Amino acid sequence: MFLWRKFIGSKEKDEEIIAKMESFIEEQGKLEVEKIEKETEEQCQLDKATLVTQGVQDLNCEYEKKEKMLKFRLSGYERQLKRQSHMEVITKKAEQMERVKELAWLKLLKSLTEPLVYPKIFLNILAAGMCKMNESRIFIRIREADTDIVQTYLSHALTEYEIESGRKCKVNIHSEWLSPDCAGGAEFLSVNEKIWYRLTLETQFAAILEKNQAEFVTLLFGLRKEHYTSQLRK
Repeated sequence: MFLWRKFIGSKEKDEEIIAKMESFIEEQGKLEVEKIEKETEEQCQLDKATLVTQGVQDLNCEYEKKEKMLKFRLSGYERQLKRQSHMEVITKKAEQMERVKELAWLKLLKSLTEPLVYPKIFLNILAAGMCKMNESRIFIRIREADTDIVQTYLSHALTEYEIESGRKCKVNIHSEWLSPDCAGGAEFLSVNEKIWYRLTLETQFAAILEKNQAEFVTLLFGLRKEHYTSQLRK
């Protein structure tokens, strides 16, 4: 009887132990599931954060690229504006220079209407042209309107040439005239017309301007000729 009770008691105790073990296992299972769920959620949040961070980094990188590109464009635009402004100043100075030249040319043309001014200039041109050619015989091409002046002053020019060079020169008027639009002066040609030299008022005026351009530039703009020329070429 005692043994039976002991056996019965052991069975109940075993069942209790088994129930506790089942409860423990079930509890541990729940804890393990909760742990897995928690770790999964944490990993998910971490992945989200990583994706967000990467996305932000990508956006920042893209923004930096666009910012650099924008700064580069703005810098180029500013340089272009400065260059354009600089060129406008230089262009205005060049235009002013041309106006001064034009006024000087008009003043010269006006002075030619005074008595003996053009004949004196023409005499100097004849003598200078003969010295430049340094030939025993030459042709001169003139305006038809200057025929009388040549006939009047040619002998004086020949005398000056002979004194200057110690040589004589025979001068004939060419059959072709200079254009009526020419302000005056002459073209000097060798007999075979392979050598020629142009000494019109236009070429003389241009030569004077070129020779004195540095002084003109300094007077008008306070710039050296080299600096002025380099600015125009930029």
